[in-house]
Amino acid sequence: MSRIVDHPFLVFAVSVIALWLSAYVGDFISKQVLPLRKGERDYFGVILTASLTLLARLLIGLALIVAAYGHSKAEPALTA
Repeated sequence: MSRIVDHPFLVFAVSVIALWLSAYVGDFISKQVLPLRKGERDYFGVILTASLTLLARLLIGLALIVAAYGHSKAEPALTA
């Protein structure tokens, strides 16, 4: 049984297809099923900006935590 990390191009292709499909479905839902009115669209832009900012802060924080953990494992004498 092969591991998924042994096939990076397959993982990339599946990820690109999944991303494209989710963007297509989201666009369809936003335009056909639940269209926003003018005033709602303005509020949605503010909420979207705030959500993406929080997501960026979360990812940066996680990256810093992982880097610090890797550093502490690599150099255990320096962390004590």
